[in-house]
Amino acid sequence: MTVREWAAEFFAAHPPGKASSSARREIAWRVHVEPRFGRIPISAVAPSDVQIWVTELVALRSVSTARQALGVLRQILDVATADGVLTRNPASGARLPRAPRSEPCPLTHDQLWSLSAAMTSERDRLMVLVMGYGGLRWGEVSALRVRSVDSKQSTSSGGVCRGQWAAVPRCREDSRISNGAAPSTDCGRPACMVQITRTG
Repeated sequence: MTVREWAAEFFAAHPPGKASSSARREIAWRVHVEPRFGRIPISAVAPSDVQIWVTELVALRSVSTARQALGVLRQILDVATADGVLTRNPASGARLPRAPRSEPCPLTHDQLWSLSAAMTSERDRLMVLVMGYGGLRWGEVSALRVRSVDSKQSTSSGGVCRGQWAAVPRCREDSRISNGAAPSTDCGRPACMVQITRTG
């Protein structure tokens, strides 16, 4: 039995839970796994073959693409191993290099305000600015209420976050820090945004 034939049975018996997961799995299989292993007998797949393939994928595409494709191949061969078709999974020992950590690249003041201006409601415009300057995730900003903000004390508080007012666009890493600096107005924009320190 070839890898392609076994994969057809695997996909039929193990449908993914979400449509997005199904699409990613299908693309990884069709674009990367099947062209390399589809015609090979499943018992002929060697660990060295898998490692060479993964290394080539990392060089030609990216670590994340190689990880997705390797995950699909591993799942297929895991089931073949569990069913006794293989004595061991030849993909289980394949190693991937660590993905390089990307440097944060927050929007400039003008970019953030342009994005805010493109929103269709005042609420959405304000949420974009709070997320941009405060570094909040969607779940955090959507949990904020009017009572969470004390404009006199220049603070915000709530079940998910607490912080000080600031006027510097933040990235996610920065949102863990509240340095107590005074609001800056050198960008020509109102100093009315929130710098967040997460509390839980």
